[in-house]
Amino acid sequence: MAVEYEIKLLGVQPDAIRSFLSGRGVERNGILNFKRVIFDTIPVDPMAWIRLRSDGKTTTLTYKKTHSRTIDGTEEVEVVVDDFDETKSLLTKAGLGARNYQENTREVYDFMDCQVTIDTWPRLNPYVEVESINQALVEACVKEFDGLYERTTTDSTDVLYEQQGINLRAIEELKF
Repeated sequence: MAVEYEIKLLGVQPDAIRSFLSGRGVERNGILNFKRVIFDTIPVDPMAWIRLRSDGKTTTLTYKKTHSRTIDGTEEVEVVVDDFDETKSLLTKAGLGARNYQENTREVYDFMDCQVTIDTWPRLNPYVEVESINQALVEACVKEFDGLYERTTTDSTDVLYEQQGINLRAIEELKF
């Protein structure tokens, strides 16, 4: 069981972030187009979920549980699986109920021993996510972006949608 160390930077201008990173010699590692199906756990826990996600090359199956809205408040266990559709079928046959299907895009950069991404989701403003192996690395990296964001948060993407008045559990498909 691993702890996820991450902070989101909200109120960003993606071009300003790209320019900032480029000016420091950081090149984009790629653009990922994710598709995912979110499943409820058994028993249903509103703070936990199973995520089946693919970028077209790598497919992962992840258990996530939010214990607190802090930089280290999310527990994560992830494995790579071979086939998105077969894994979805297996989970469904095992009795896990699919909440919904979601899509998003992610630009990926490596900066200061952190993964820095520009995430774009339907019906949300783009945000930056900074993730690493410990809290100190994430916080040091975030400081480098001072002036390029309005605020930080450790809230999940679901909570960002809720803050916009959108209940993801009520949406069958979240697509561009």
